[in-house]
Order: sequence, then C-alpha cells, then structure tokens
Amino acid sequence: MNTTPHLTLCPGRRLLALAAAFLVAGFAGQSANAAIAYDATASTSATNAASVTWSHTVGSSANILIVGLATEDTSSSVLNVSAITYNGVAMTAVSGALGTAGSSTLDRAQLFYLLNPPTGAHTVAVTFGGAVNDVAAGSVSLSGVTGAPATAAANTATSGTAISASATVATAGSWLVDVVCSGASNATFTAGSGQTVRWSKAVSGNGGAGSTQAPSATGSIATSYTASSSSQLALAVAVLAPASSGGATAPTITTQPSSQTVTVGSSVTFTVVAPCATVTSR
Repeated sequence: MNTTPHLTLCPGRRLLALAAAFLVAGFAGQSANAAIAYDATASTSATNAASVTWSHTVGSSANILIVGLATEDTSSSVLNVSAITYNGVAMTAVSGALGTAGSSTLDRAQLFYLLNPPTGAHTVAVTFGGAVNDVAAGSVSLSGVTGAPATAAANTATSGTAISASATVATAGSWLVDVVCSGASNATFTAGSGQTVRWSKAVSGNGGAGSTQAPSATGSIATSYTASSSSQLALAVAVLAPASSGGATAPTITTQPSSQTVTVGSSVTFTVVAPCATVTSR
C-alpha cells in the first residue's frame, strides 16, 4: 500500500511525531488472531458395547467439536469406528491422530472433529465394528478456531505409566486437544504441565482422558500423561489454530536519520514497516 500524506510544515518545528501519527492513522495493518476459548465438555463410558451415545451441549459461540475415543478390545476390526455423528451430522477423523498399542489386546486412542456444530444439546453417537470390550469417550467444544486441525500426532507405549507425544504448532495462540488410553483396569491419569484435563473415565478394563493445552510458544509442543498403574498406552493429539480477528497490528516507523528538523521547502522521509507491507512516504 502506498500513501503520500500532505503536511503543512511550520518553520523550525520537529515534525517526527506528527508525521508518524498521520501515517499510522491511514495504514491498514495485518490481521491479528482471535483467542481460542473453552466452551463445554461431556463424556461417557461403556463395556461390551457396539455403540455409545451421550449428550453434549454446544454454546452459541463454539465453532468446533472434538471427540476423543479410548477403546480396548482383542480385535482391530471391532475397534474400527463405522460411524460417528453429532446431531446426525457425520464427524471426520483427525488425520494422524490415531494410536493403537498392543498385539493381542489392543488399546486405541483416536480423535474426530466437526466444524460449526449445531448449538444446543444434541447426541454424539458412535458405532463400532462390533461389541467393544471397554470404551471411554469424551467431547470438547471450543470457540475461536480457524478450521480443521492444522497438524496432529500420536504415540504408543508397550508398557509403563508414562507417555508423551509432540506436535508442531506453527501459529501463535493455537491449542492442543488430546485423548489418552491405558490398558490398565480402572486407570486414571495425571496430565503434564500446562494441560487442563477436560474429562476422564475409568472403566473396568481400561481408562481414558482428554485435555486441552494453550502453549505460550510455537514449535514442537509436548503432551504427556502419567497413568495410575502400568500397562500399554496410546495417545493422540490435534493442533487447532486460532481464527483471524480482523484486527490490526501496529506498524513500525523509522526515520533516516533518527532525528530530523524540517524547514519550509525541504522534505523528510518516513518508512513504515508492517508484517504485510512496507510504506515509504516523503
């Protein structure tokens, strides 16, 4: 964007502050990001279930619903989700957010999402490939999310109480949402630093939980849990980027030289530097 402001110069006056204010007032900055915010949580558990349902109430400002499934069975085909809906609308599996631990007995963590879910109290319905031995499930709705998960990660452990997974956060203000599964009977969890546990279910044959995390930095961010007793573990994580708020980021103004006195008939150059453009006016 180019601009040439017209200034009336007064002899002997320093015009740096006046010219800087004039340029900033007429400059459109780069859009800022809105803050992601927590909306609501719901959860359920079941044993020997071919399907599970529970009610989740989505608030008026929420624009994404995330469902986490922590399941255990001896058959991978039984663990496969054949259908998952919210208010009858199909949800989408988060690519890369699926982890399955074990060989004979399988423990799985998997995430699904729905953009712009209908507001109010509606049913989350999950149908499996058969009767699943143990199911722990939860849902979290959020506002201020830009769209589908930006990245995801998953990890498994054959035994122990600790598990972690690192996901790449590219945009400041992003949130991480996860689901963890342990094969230990009636397992409970302690979440890692910075995580807020949103739901947790201990089942006779396993246990599951889900948390959110709002990291203060970008880069590789870890999600971690410690289970109450040792067993195989699975963890799935999704990264959600914030939506643009449409606000403005203030530009930086410099002069050459840094201090100038302007008299009638002369000129001064000001340079405005912003993330999306550089504007020079003289």
